[in-house]
Amino acid sequence: MGGIRLGPINLNPATTESPLGHIHFQAEICGQRLDDALAETYSLKSGTRLFVWSLATGTVELLLCDIHQGLPTQMEVLACHAAIWRLRALD
Repeated sequence: MGGIRLGPINLNPATTESPLGHIHFQAEICGQRLDDALAETYSLKSGTRLFVWSLATGTVELLLCDIHQGLPTQMEVLACHAAIWRLRALD
C-alpha cells in the first residue's frame, strides 16, 4: 500500500493546524465521545488523513484534507482545510 499508513490510536487525532492555531473536531454518538474510542487511521503523503471509529451504534469517519483552489494572481490564501464527516448507523 504505497503511501498509506494504518494503525489504531487512543489519542484524539481529529485535530489540524491552521494559521489561527489548532482546530479540534469532536463528536458524540449516542452518548459516546469519539475521543474515548480507538480510531483506525489512514494517512497519505499529501497530508490527507482519514479516521474511522467503529462503534456499537455504527461507524463514524472523518476526512481531513487541504484544498488547493485556483485563485487569480492578485489573490492569496495561506491555507484552506476541509473536514468531512460521514456517519453510518447500524440500525
